[in-house]
Amino acid sequence: MVYIFIDNYSTIKKETIMKYRLLMTITLITLISFIVGCGSTEDHDTMHKDERIEKSESDIVRDYDVDVASLDENGDGNVFQCPMDWEVISDEPGSCPLCNMALKEYSVTNAKRNLEEHRPHNH
Repeated sequence: MVYIFIDNYSTIKKETIMKYRLLMTITLITLISFIVGCGSTEDHDTMHKDERIEKSESDIVRDYDVDVASLDENGDGNVFQCPMDWEVISDEPGSCPLCNMALKEYSVTNAKRNLEEHRPHNH
């Protein structure tokens, strides 16, 4: 049997090293396959967001062209918006129907700005 000496303190069988290399190779191949299979991140995120919007029949999932001021039903100048899914806007606190994050309070002006800054781009 062949042994490899490491730091003069322990020995590892050559077979163990070969098994470790094989495991690392399989892990790397699996990771690469997963990344390639998912396509680009933007397409992947958009696809899942579209699927979530279809599944959610919530009336607080808005179009990016929505008149945010018209959503301020109580007239306090603020709305609640999801910081992950900017198109989710409500006049009341709650949680996002797409990602379950708590809606954050923003002024109507900031909510409009958020929609403009985070609008999906068509390439």
